[in-house]
Amino acid sequence: MLLLPLFFLGSSGAQAEDEDHRLVCPIMSAELVKKVAAQIKGSGQCQTVCRGCGCKGGPGYRAPGGKCVGFAELISRCGPPPHAGCARECAPVHKSCVGHVLGRAWLKPFAASIGLTVSFQPAAAPEADTSTMK
Repeated sequence: MLLLPLFFLGSSGAQAEDEDHRLVCPIMSAELVKKVAAQIKGSGQCQTVCRGCGCKGGPGYRAPGGKCVGFAELISRCGPPPHAGCARECAPVHKSCVGHVLGRAWLKPFAASIGLTVSFQPAAAPEADTSTMK
């Protein structure tokens, strides 16, 4: 299973929370990751400057070199699930990027429509400091 942040394209919420209002990351199979990546390719081009991997809707992982990892290189740079080669941040999506991302409300039915499932776990790192984001 793969762990990815659940911010993709077009949600009204700035961050995904479970019923207890904790940030969560989806646990997704490699097959579902490929389908999601194909669905969102070329979308979500938020030009906002923000800190924290995932703040523009990416997978939410930081490589050892300090750079955020994209969907296409998640497994090659971070290793197989649970992607122990990288730090899982799942930073909240910056408010100006919200219109470029989808959340859990989109992900669950999308997975079901192709016969797959997705579950969620709490984000490992605390929320990013959004007070200095531009």
